[in-house]
Amino acid sequence: MLHYLHVRLPLGPVELHIDRAHRLEHARLHTAGHLIGHLVERIGWQAVKAHHWRGESRVVFRNPKDALPPFLDDLSNRCAEQIQLAQPISISFQEGRRQVEIGSLGCYPCGGTHVENTSELNGLKIIRITNKKDELSIHYEMMN
Repeated sequence: MLHYLHVRLPLGPVELHIDRAHRLEHARLHTAGHLIGHLVERIGWQAVKAHHWRGESRVVFRNPKDALPPFLDDLSNRCAEQIQLAQPISISFQEGRRQVEIGSLGCYPCGGTHVENTSELNGLKIIRITNKKDELSIHYEMMN
């Protein structure tokens, strides 16, 4: 694993301490992005990029099939259903690539940190959907 620091360290062993709350926050945001990706891909959009930082979280899609954009309330309800189901989240390797799988929704190639099941995404809020020039952006946050 590669870590970037603001200072140089001498060569040799190091000890790292992980801020558990900070890591969990990022894992929740990252997993929520994948959940949104799966649900929006099911209506014909293709996920092309994502950003999972607090205050900036979004998933961006392209429209290869003239699909209609989702309604905010509908997508929010579909996310809530998946959260309620407590879908398991698992990591596997396929053809040497690390994959994250959310229950029966499918896999994405991913090297990031994730929660163990969708119930940990309670508090997910879709805050805005924008559609400009066939590029759909779904902005979201974790409320708690």
